[in-house]
Amino acid sequence: MIMAILTLLQGVILGQSAGATLKPDKSSIVIGDQFTTELTVTAPAGSMVHWPMLTDTLAQNIEILRKSGIDTVSSDRQTYTLKQVLTVTSFDSGYYEIKPITVKYTRKGDTASYYAKTVPVAINVQTVQVDQNADIKPIKPPLKYR
Repeated sequence: MIMAILTLLQGVILGQSAGATLKPDKSSIVIGDQFTTELTVTAPAGSMVHWPMLTDTLAQNIEILRKSGIDTVSSDRQTYTLKQVLTVTSFDSGYYEIKPITVKYTRKGDTASYYAKTVPVAINVQTVQVDQNADIKPIKPPLKYR
């Protein structure tokens, strides 16, 4: 019984050093604006992180345009932190939630799988404001490059 409690307690203590965050640089954009969001994962030193396969979208109507490489941004005896920067946009107005992203990792010498999860992130995509009282402007011809 005591061994079971100690094993559980060890898992809780070691699990505290791991985590995942998704941090956008903006929470509100205008249709077509690009913004970056950082996916950061901290795991116990010596563990193997299985980076999530992020395809072309983070959420409904939130498109990934570019992904940086996965970089180690800090490391010490207890933990190390990995980061990937995503450039994203949306072409449809609305309020969108990026659901939690789950990152799997395994500790060195342990066959169990552990998981770190981001919290949901809300993005508000607004339409371009049009002044209905402004004069109608003529259409301009395309630019010519020399």
